[in-house]
Amino acid sequence: MNKQKKLNSTLKVFYKKNPEIVKALELLEISGNLYQNKIKTQTKITTLNKTTHKTFYTT
Repeated sequence: MNKQKKLNSTLKVFYKKNPEIVKALELLEISGNLYQNKIKTQTKITTLNKTTHKTFYTT
């Protein structure tokens, strides 16, 4: 528990002294999440297209 408190206080100091780095890391996280969502959406669309194609052209 003591190590956790020390880490938390170190992070608070880092955040206060380096707001631009913290903002950049937040933007990277958002960007990564958007990219993952794009990949998931693209995969769903591809799967849907394959399913639709099979349904219409195999009957």
